[in-house]
Amino acid sequence: MTIEKVEGGFTGYDITCDNCGESEYLDIEWENPFSAVVAEAKELGWKSVRVNGEWEHRCPRCQEKS
Repeated sequence: MTIEKVEGGFTGYDITCDNCGESEYLDIEWENPFSAVVAEAKELGWKSVRVNGEWEHRCPRCQEKS
């Protein structure tokens, strides 16, 4: 999975593009449901796609290339 909780004094998540490796910090409380994290990522231009039965994440820059 490329969406992970950030630890060490921060509350939020890092999302990493499975295509180019770019990452972005999402300032969302850990208690929020995972669907809220995915919704925030979509608002920022990220997209989740299914590839060979696995979920992958694409950053806005990779979205422009496709």
